[in-house]
Amino acid sequence: MKKWLALAAVVVFCLALVIGVACGDEEEEREGVKEVKLGIGHPTGGIYYHLAGVLNERGFELANEHIGEFTVAGETYRWKLIMEDNMYSPAGGVASATKLIFEDGVSFMFQMGGDASMAAQPYCEESGVILFAHGTGIEAFGPDKPHTFQASPAYEYLVPQFYKFIHEQYPEVKTQSLVEETTVPGEVRGELQKECGEYYGIDTLEVDYMEYMAGGERMPIAAKHKDIDPDLIVGIIIEELKLLGWEGIVAFCTMYDWMVKGADPDVLEGLLVYLPLPFAEGVPEEIAEFRAEYEARHGEGFEVACTYPIMTLCVLTQALQKAGTVDDVDSIIEMLETETFDTPWGSVHFVGEDFCGVNHLIAWPGWISQFQDGKFRVVQQFTSDEAEALALEVLR
Repeated sequence: MKKWLALAAVVVFCLALVIGVACGDEEEEREGVKEVKLGIGHPTGGIYYHLAGVLNERGFELANEHIGEFTVAGETYRWKLIMEDNMYSPAGGVASATKLIFEDGVSFMFQMGGDASMAAQPYCEESGVILFAHGTGIEAFGPDKPHTFQASPAYEYLVPQFYKFIHEQYPEVKTQSLVEETTVPGEVRGELQKECGEYYGIDTLEVDYMEYMAGGERMPIAAKHKDIDPDLIVGIIIEELKLLGWEGIVAFCTMYDWMVKGADPDVLEGLLVYLPLPFAEGVPEEIAEFRAEYEARHGEGFEVACTYPIMTLCVLTQALQKAGTVDDVDSIIEMLETETFDTPWGSVHFVGEDFCGVNHLIAWPGWISQFQDGKFRVVQQFTSDEAEALALEVLR
């Protein structure tokens, strides 16, 4: 049994139910199993559904299947996932959150996207709903927001590790330029990359922000940064830089499997990524197994965004079990703030008190990957404890 499921009871299906005899109908089979509602806001249509929402949806469904039925204080439960369209926008965050709280009666919520998360937050805080927010900055957390937790990796604990890696492996890097997204996460990364670069003696020569899908802007911005000629470019203009003949070190926070499969391997050669990539060689075995199951089922790549819901559901399940309740929100919050949780990515705990006054940010273990000879390979690994210690050293 997987370590991260050690606290959860795996679903055991009655053979008679499978073959349609002896065990009665589904309602009888599930008698005595209670449901815990988890409200999920993510885009369900348009470009953002295909880029992000579908990954979130499938990730939650896969995690829920693996967790199955679990026991809290002697009672048997399973998660009931209630998904609503948040349109990746503030208006969608409000609409999905109010429906999930006031119509569906959820006590737990996940919101995808920084704008939607921030818009949903006041309703969750006022109603006492535990919110796992995605894509927000550190300002979203604090003692005055006791119900809000970070769902995805906190960049405050990943970016310093990346710059330590650059400092140790590429000591010749003394200058950098940055090209980030015009989103909350993009702005957070931009500021952190400047600050961490400065700590390690790397001067930031230029910073640009652009829409992720703004194809017409990409080549002029790439040409601008090529002419600046820094030792390192961190940004979303990888292909354009290569087409312009730039041969320096390039990095970005992440990559999608479909982008890798659609790109010329020569273009990606040497690219560094500091978010954990579930399709890189060298990731934990349990992540590789999830990837194989996901890809066999859907015929598409298993992306890092698929693992945020897996982490969320895994951590929440264990928090309920450690607290011995599904109803006492204060006790569940205490467990989230103080306990350690086993997950497919490894052991994690919540940190952040030194930055925002509460331990509500997940300190993920990390895997820095590099594209080498046609595939991404893990080139540096660090634990959540190491990430926490370095963040305090670099950013405090």
